[in-house]
Amino acid sequence: MTIEDLLLYCKVRFGEYKAQIFRLIKSKAGRVLHAGDSDKLEGLSLADLIAIMRGEVNTHENNHNLPHGETLAQLGGITKATFDQRAANYFPKDGVPISKLPAPTALPISGSSITVNASNIVYCGRKVAVPAQALALSGTVRQYIKITMSGQPPAYGIQYTLSTNPGEDIRNMIVGWVDYSNGSYVPTFFGSTRIGYAVISTTPRGLGIPTSAGSQAAPSSTNPGWYS
Repeated sequence: MTIEDLLLYCKVRFGEYKAQIFRLIKSKAGRVLHAGDSDKLEGLSLADLIAIMRGEVNTHENNHNLPHGETLAQLGGITKATFDQRAANYFPKDGVPISKLPAPTALPISGSSITVNASNIVYCGRKVAVPAQALALSGTVRQYIKITMSGQPPAYGIQYTLSTNPGEDIRNMIVGWVDYSNGSYVPTFFGSTRIGYAVISTTPRGLGIPTSAGSQAAPSSTNPGWYS
């Protein structure tokens, strides 16, 4: 037998063997469709696979913690340094110097000291918290309680101060006073709304000021809530 005869013999026998294997597979497995693959192959259905993929996509879409490590610049934004530089050219809140100072409160006077409680105010359009402050009183007939500002926005320094000087400016605004008479101190506090440091007064000016939509209130009246 030549080598060619041997190769031909092996090819024929292998072909018969392969055909038998295919026949056995077909007879046992039947025809498998995706709608019935759970029964045929004990695997996942098409609906199961779609649900898994949808869940993975939803999980990724709902991850807002930079899953790809992208930066604002890569998304077409600007850096914080650039934003801060440009923001300086926009109209600042302090360009409209309207302030609202509610009347403060204080603890009972103890000896020669008064502690003014913390409060929240609007200063030149910005919300600012004024911390509580203990103030030492003297025997002066009247001492003025002021809110005193320092620093630049938004890093204001702010505190209650006591002064015998009734003068005010944009950084020193009176919110009350303490009168001294016959060895006793009597505090008085009041709120105000201001443009700059000028108080918007409740004193009548001109004719009617509307306090409700569509009608005019009594001449020269102002809603009391504006000042508290």
